[in-house]
Amino acid sequence: MHAIKSLCVLICLAALCVPAHARAQRVGGPCAYKDHPGTATFVSVAPLPPSHGSARRGYRVLFTFATDVNVASPLYRVGQVREFTLVGGVAPGQRYVEKYGIRQGRTVRGVMRVITAGTCTPVLFKLEGIDEADLFELKTP
Repeated sequence: MHAIKSLCVLICLAALCVPAHARAQRVGGPCAYKDHPGTATFVSVAPLPPSHGSARRGYRVLFTFATDVNVASPLYRVGQVREFTLVGGVAPGQRYVEKYGIRQGRTVRGVMRVITAGTCTPVLFKLEGIDEADLFELKTP
């Protein structure tokens, strides 16, 4: 019994000697996507209630996406309403909405990316002329 305990202690010590980056498990990737071009239509652009302790007011931006060709995927439904957010799930603010001309009824060409391999985000959208990584509103002046 003592030999088994000693062996367990040695294995645990050996595991601690392995660098953390070598022990870390990969989460999400590698992922592959199939791109489907189409048109996004903004169906609603409405202010959200102010965040607690923040003067910045976000907007809930909803859109639909119509692909140019039929997409046979359970991740896509014609007319499905989706929410547009900035990277990290941040709601765009008033200045962002104005900068990129986001308004109800506007259409924009784009690409819907549907996952084909891996465990990353199942569906992504890239809308032409709209940079979802532009976090200028969140930077302090």
